[in-house]
Amino acid sequence: MIRHGEKPGDRANNLSAQGEERTQRLRNAFRKESGFDISYIITEHPKKGLSYSFHLKGRPYETVQPLAHDLEDFGVKFNTDIKKDDAAGIARAVKAYRGEGDVLIC
Repeated sequence: MIRHGEKPGDRANNLSAQGEERTQRLRNAFRKESGFDISYIITEHPKKGLSYSFHLKGRPYETVQPLAHDLEDFGVKFNTDIKKDDAAGIARAVKAYRGEGDVLIC
């Protein structure tokens, strides 16, 4: 279980420069060649961005999306279906997962 990246001081839902830096460190820490065997990533359902954009927002999603993208060619599943603050939903998703490897929750 990891914490999402930091937000900017303007109460925005995106990541600050420090949060973006955390994202890059996570990509290095959990990459396929690391000692971790991440096979399933869970994060809350992202919010839609500006009305004229399909950009998805939300610090948990933005924190792990680059890592999920890096690992998708290795068959890593990325679950973004859980609603914010739905701890029971996360527990159900983890219990239902039958794959090999580790589960990463943000």
